[in-house]
Order: sequence, then C-alpha cells, then structure tokens
Amino acid sequence: MENIEYLKIQKSSILSAGLSLFGFIIILSSLGFSYNEIKDKELQVKNLTELEESLQLKIDNQRDIIRELEIASSPTAIVAQSNSVELEGIKDGDGRQIYDFSIFLQVPILLKEKITEVNYFFNHPSMLKPNRKSTNYANGYNVSYRGWGCLTKIEITVHIENGKNHKIYYNQCAGNQTAK
Repeated sequence: MENIEYLKIQKSSILSAGLSLFGFIIILSSLGFSYNEIKDKELQVKNLTELEESLQLKIDNQRDIIRELEIASSPTAIVAQSNSVELEGIKDGDGRQIYDFSIFLQVPILLKEKITEVNYFFNHPSMLKPNRKSTNYANGYNVSYRGWGCLTKIEITVHIENGKNHKIYYNQCAGNQTAK
C-alpha cells in the first residue's frame, strides 16, 4: 500500500512538474510575445514621431511661403524708383542743365496684374502737367518728364482691382519713399 501511495505521489509530482513546466513555457512565450509587441509599438511610435516632425517641417515651410506670398502681394512691397539722363548741351532759360526723368515702380509679380492704374502727382509749380497716369505694368507703370531737377514730393496713387488705393510719397532727390 505504501508503494501505491508512493506511486500516486510520484505520479502527482511528475504531473505537477509537467504542469509547472508547461506554465513556465506559457509565461516565457507570453513574455517573448509581449517583448516583440512592445518593440513593434516602439518602432511604430518612432516612425510616427519622425512623420510628425517631417509634416511639421512641411507645415512650417508652407507657412513661410504663405507669409512671403502675403508680403509679395501686399501694396507695401511696391517700391518707387527713378532714373535721369542728362541732355548734354541743353539748358533752360536760367542756365540749368536739362534732364529726362522717369519714375517707375518695382511691383511684386503677384500684384502686377491686380493694379488697374497708377497716378502720379508731381507737386512742383514748374510742372506744366503735374498729373500723369500709367496702366502699363510691362514697363513698371513708367511716366517721364523733362526738367532741370528732381522733385522732393511725388504723390503716387496705386489703384488696385479690389477698389483699394495705395499711396506712396516719393522723394526723387533722396530716392526714398513713405507709404500710407
């Protein structure tokens, strides 16, 4: 009888060892599976983080482009300029040298075709024709006059197709401008 008890205990021990080994294998398998899942998730997170950083960089670049386009299409980006050509040997009645002057605008390409007309007011009593206009964006809305000197105050009104006007006050002698 002792033998039968012993065999039962031995059989139970072997069965317990087998079940323990089976449980241990399941635990190890679960740990291995979990480890692989964690590694996969970490890789996915890394890839998504890199994608997010790449997309954020693209968004920032697009915002920069939008800002540049806004600036480039703003009337404040218009710059008045002038040229003068001395007419050798030609002087006025007071002996002053005569020049051919031209005033034109540097206009951002996005704004050129939106301008309907540019009016120039040459604020000087010697100007026979103080008001001039141009609609030709191909030459920078150029107007010209012949005279003995530059003007310190040329009022330039840029008419934009949306009905808004943009004023520039240009000091031809100093080559600078202010906008309103």
